[in-house]
Amino acid sequence: MTPSARNTSRSGYRDAQGRALGARQRTDREGAVHRLGRWLGSLIDGRRTIEVKGVRYTELDAVPLRRRAARQLSKRYQVEFAEGTRMVIEASPARIFADLQQPIDLPEFEACEPLLRPGDRVLCLHAGTGHGPAWLADRVGPTGAVVALEADPTSIRYARHRYPSANTALEADGLGALGGELDGAFDVVLHRRVPASVRQAREDVAECWRLVAPGGGLVLLSADRAIDARDARRAQVALAEAIEHAADDDIDEIERLRLADRAGLRVRRTIDDLADESDGGRDPSPPGDADSAGGGGRGGAPA
Repeated sequence: MTPSARNTSRSGYRDAQGRALGARQRTDREGAVHRLGRWLGSLIDGRRTIEVKGVRYTELDAVPLRRRAARQLSKRYQVEFAEGTRMVIEASPARIFADLQQPIDLPEFEACEPLLRPGDRVLCLHAGTGHGPAWLADRVGPTGAVVALEADPTSIRYARHRYPSANTALEADGLGALGGELDGAFDVVLHRRVPASVRQAREDVAECWRLVAPGGGLVLLSADRAIDARDARRAQVALAEAIEHAADDDIDEIERLRLADRAGLRVRRTIDDLADESDGGRDPSPPGDADSAGGGGRGGAPA
């Protein structure tokens, strides 16, 4: 810059666009970058921190979670657990964190309640971020056990820190990992997302049924959303066909389930005669009304 231009700039003179004479002008690209930086700075300044039971959630942007969820978008948080461990999570309608969102998927876990007794061993497939398995573990008590499988490693890592429990095993895996388990290893099995494919559904349901102990129970929920009654009925019929293919004559009772946008079945397995004579088996009668969980009818598959 020449001395004359520098002096003109200092004197306060401006051109027709209002820019200081002699000052270096930003290019369009530099101006865009500057505006973006100011916008990002305003978002960072607007971040909130939420604390729930000693766990701190710090927003990584200032857009409200409900606004992002309404657009089917995720929102990122930095989480600091009580012991000092930190991680970044993404909350979304498909990945629910009960501390931040309404746990609308909790009824799917509660569908197991009529089957549960203190001391039971429970298998949960598609365990989510851990609040559902924690609910199950509370129901079976310290003498029971919950094995919870979830394919998303981030959800499992979060669940291990947020819901630590001596009687809950949280593993980043799927149903295929249980091939080494003995027949009848679990009193209750919950499969929250049975595939729509007939072949895959039959394979999953057959493996789940193998793992259910005599006198135990199985809750199956379809992976496809049930938008209306017709969708729900279709899902229930498909699941009934899969369970009848796997179970032969071992079914004691089938109840239909309709939970928000999911449909499924709750199935009780008959008590084995030998087990009944040796240790009394399980009481097959339900502790409550079958309709209390959204089901309808007893004693057979939905037609």
